[in-house]
Amino acid sequence: MAVSNERLIEILSFENANGAEKTTIVKNVSTPTLTRYRATARARNLDIPEKSEESKELTGKATSLEAFLEQNNIDLDVWEVAHWEIVEGEWDVSSKEREQDLTWTVDSDAKGNKRQFMEGHAKRGDWKTKKNQKHSFKVKLVPRKYVFDRENFVKEMQDLMRANTSPAPKLPHEGGDYCLEVCLFDVHLGRLAWAPETGADYDSKIARKRFFLAIEQFIAQAATYPISKILFPYGNDFFNSDSDFEFSKTTAGTPQQNDLRWQKAFKMGCEMFIQATNRLKEIAPVELKGIPGNHDLQKTFYLGEVLEVKFENDPNVTVDNSPSTTKYFQYGKCLVGLNHGKDIPVKRLPMLMPQEVPLMWAKTTYREWHLGHLHHSKTETAPASEDTQGVIIRHLSSITGRDSYEARKGYFGLGSAQAFLWHKKEGLKSQFIHNL
Repeated sequence: MAVSNERLIEILSFENANGAEKTTIVKNVSTPTLTRYRATARARNLDIPEKSEESKELTGKATSLEAFLEQNNIDLDVWEVAHWEIVEGEWDVSSKEREQDLTWTVDSDAKGNKRQFMEGHAKRGDWKTKKNQKHSFKVKLVPRKYVFDRENFVKEMQDLMRANTSPAPKLPHEGGDYCLEVCLFDVHLGRLAWAPETGADYDSKIARKRFFLAIEQFIAQAATYPISKILFPYGNDFFNSDSDFEFSKTTAGTPQQNDLRWQKAFKMGCEMFIQATNRLKEIAPVELKGIPGNHDLQKTFYLGEVLEVKFENDPNVTVDNSPSTTKYFQYGKCLVGLNHGKDIPVKRLPMLMPQEVPLMWAKTTYREWHLGHLHHSKTETAPASEDTQGVIIRHLSSITGRDSYEARKGYFGLGSAQAFLWHKKEGLKSQFIHNL
C-alpha cells in the first residue's frame, strides 16, 4: 500500500526537528524506509523542507589548520571548513635580525623648514624563524555540499586507463588442455554492514581483501595444471549500487547503504579488475565477460568500457562488453552460459542455450549455466546444481557480507567463491572453493 502524504509529512517533519536516529526509534521506522520516504516526498512535490544541515565546532591545539584537521580525523570529502580562528598563541614569524647604531638630528633650513638627518650604521643578519607550537584553534565545520567534479573524475579515469599495462607475459603452459574459470559473483563493492546489526562488518576494504585472497587461492590450487585459458566474468552485482542520486540505490531504485561516494567506488572497482586481470594473465590469456546484475546493470557496462580501453592492445586479454545480459563461453567440448540469475526462470535455461548458440551447442558435450544473485549455492535437486535435460545449472555463492535487510529477513550464507577447472575434451575436472 502506498504511503499517504499525511504520513510522509508527519515522519519527515519529525526527522527535520529531531534527526534521523531519534526518528527511527520514536517513530519505529528503519533507515532505508526513511530514505524511501524522502524520495517519495520529493517525487510528490510535498512541502517538506530538506533535512537541515548540522554543523559542529571543534577546539584544540595544533601547529597548523591542516594538522588540526588530520589529528581530529576530519574527512574533507564529508565536511568543509566554514570558519576558523586562533584563540590562543601566535603565528610563526620569520625575520632578519638587525644590528644598528643610529641617531637622528633635527635641523632647520634657511626658510625655517625642519629637516631630519640620520647618522650611524645598520646591518641586517640572516633570516631566522621563531617557532610557536601552541596555536589553539577554533574550527566550525559544515557538511560538504555534493558537487560532481566531472573534469577531475574524467581525468582520473583517463590516467587509470593510460597507466602502463604490464608487458605481455611468456606463458608457461602453451598448448595446455585446461581452462580455469574464476567466479567472484555478488561482491557488492561499497556495501556497508555493521557487526552488531548484521553479525559481521563489511565495507569496501574488506571486499577488496576477500576479492584478491580468493584469486590467489585459486591460482595456487590450479598451479599444477597446464592452463591455456582463463575465463573471468565481471559484473554480477560487483557494485552494490547503480545510481547515487539522490541516494544510493540499485538499478530498480531499492535504497542501499554504502561506505563510499560513487566516484571512489567505481574507480576502486576498475582498479581491482585491472589488477586482477594483470595477475591472471601471467598464467594464461584471459577472457573477460560482462554479466550485468540487478544492483549494477549500468555500472557493469561502464566498467567493461574501461577494461576494453585498458587492454585494447594486449594480445593476452579479450573483453566481451556486449549489451546482452547473457554470455556464452566455449572451450573445446565445454559450454558455459553466464547470467545473473534473477530474471530468467530456471526452467527456461536448458533449452535457451541451443536456441541462442546452436553452433556452440552442436560442438559441445558438457554444458552448464553459472548464475549469481542468491549469494549461496542452491541445492534443490543435486548438491550445488540442477541437472536438467543434460544441462547443469549452478547457483554460485558469494564473498559479500549481508546487509541490514538480509539480516532482518534471516538470509544467511557461510560465504565462499568458486573456480572451475575445465578440460577441453573431458569436461569439468575440478571445482575449487575459497571459504571465508
